[in-house]
Amino acid sequence: MACNLGTPSPTSGPTPRILGPADTAVLTPTEAPTSPPPTHAYAVVLVHEGGTLEAHVSADSGSAAAGSLAWDAVDLHSTGNVEAVGADTWVELNLPGGGTGWVNRKNLTEYVASATFCGDPGPSGLFGALGLAVNNSVGSALAALTSPIHGLSVGYIRGGTARVYAPEEIGLIFANTEDVTWGFGLGSGLPVTGTFNDLVRPDLLNVLFGGYTPVCNAIQLGGASYTVTWPAPWKNINFYSLYKPGPAGQEASWMTWLAGVEYVDGLPYLFSLSRYNWEP
Repeated sequence: MACNLGTPSPTSGPTPRILGPADTAVLTPTEAPTSPPPTHAYAVVLVHEGGTLEAHVSADSGSAAAGSLAWDAVDLHSTGNVEAVGADTWVELNLPGGGTGWVNRKNLTEYVASATFCGDPGPSGLFGALGLAVNNSVGSALAALTSPIHGLSVGYIRGGTARVYAPEEIGLIFANTEDVTWGFGLGSGLPVTGTFNDLVRPDLLNVLFGGYTPVCNAIQLGGASYTVTWPAPWKNINFYSLYKPGPAGQEASWMTWLAGVEYVDGLPYLFSLSRYNWEP
């Protein structure tokens, strides 16, 4: 289902600016969805297509299996029981086949139907706040916008390897000097290596302050020589195409960021950012 968000703040053509006190309120996703997802409703995530997710008799991956869930299962309801085990959180679910089972929260995302997601104004504010945080290199602001469960997966080169930034890493992401190998240049065949700040940040700003068109749960590209599909392990993550067309005479200079959004306690957070552009 494709729909436009309207006109988020970055698309109105503002000049990137420095944050002031009045900006504080837009740096965190405070606007609840128009129709909040049902309490304790989950969907499976991060399981390969055709696979299954094992549910256990206790909050322990070494315990016996209580049942299994399909890789794309949705509308799963919790019993209300949650356990913290080390760094992990486990949720007890009512299993579709009957009975209950425990599943690691990292393999679950809050279930939000596509129509509900596309009708929610929350992501518009999320992307506007993202533009401010990235323009001003405020790591704490970006951390407040990203999933506290799954962090932020960033893909810079089509077909390359995404870098998954854990929640605790994002606050220092702009100062991080790690040279990530994002993939191989399709023209040169050489590795594309660089920091988030040096490579990813400029291209995010290019789109977020370049007059992009947001398209809900559909991939919008600008005449690419390739096709893109939303990754199967992310099937239950809703997303927007943030598509910036090339100007007249330079149509090939289009760029799209696919922004995955997941809800945590009914609020939208960034789950992933994946970049696409014209290739020879």
